[in-house]
This record gives sequence, C-alpha cells and structure tokens, in this order.
Amino acid sequence: MSLESILTHIREQAQDEAQKIILQAKQEAAKIIEAGELQAEKLYQEVLEKEKALCEKQKQKLLVGARLKAREAILSFKQETIARAFAAVKKEAAGGKFKKISVMPQETEEVPENENFYFKNLQHDYETEIAKILFG
Repeated sequence: MSLESILTHIREQAQDEAQKIILQAKQEAAKIIEAGELQAEKLYQEVLEKEKALCEKQKQKLLVGARLKAREAILSFKQETIARAFAAVKKEAAGGKFKKISVMPQETEEVPENENFYFKNLQHDYETEIAKILFG
C-alpha cells in the first residue's frame, strides 16, 4: 500500500466516523428538542390552567358583585316604593279626615284626630303588608 492509499483510507474512515458522530449528534439534538417541546407544552398547559382558574375566579367575583348590586337596587326600589305608598296613604289621610268623638259631660262633638297618632301605630303594619306584596 502506498502512502496515498493509506491517507485515503484514513480520510474515508474519518469521514465515516464524522458522519456517525454527526448522525448521533442530530439524533441527540432531536431528542433534546422533543424533550424541550414536551416540557414547554407541559409548562404552557400549567400556565394556561392557572390563568383559566384565575379568570374563572375573577368572573365569579364579578358575577357575585353584579348580583349583589342588582339585589341592592331591587331592594332599594322596593323600599322606596313602600315609602312612597305609605307617604301617599299619609297624604290622603291628612287634613282632618280622621275624626274622633269627644265625649264631655255637657256635649259630644266630633273633632279632628292627629293622623300621626294612627300612623305611628299602623306604619309598621302597612309596611309589612306592602313588603309581603312586593317581596312575595
């Protein structure tokens, strides 16, 4: 064998070995990339689940707040309606429409009654009745 053929043979072996090393490196790189992609997908899913849970929690908080505000608005409206109804009854009854009979030894007469006397005693009953109607 000549020196040239020995060098050619060594070069071919080195090239074959280099090709094997390159192929092996490519396979390892593919495995590393695949493992990295799997890890990235797993991390992505974890972050996505956390964010979904956080969004759901915020959504529920907003819904609860909105429902509470709606209930408060309804309650306020109902209370205002009760107050207006009672004020209307009080206005209708004002002006001496309530009379009482005053009995004295020498005479009996009909005199106006202070409507606040009745309203103090009956206001709670009126409000209760109206609340039953409104609140069911």
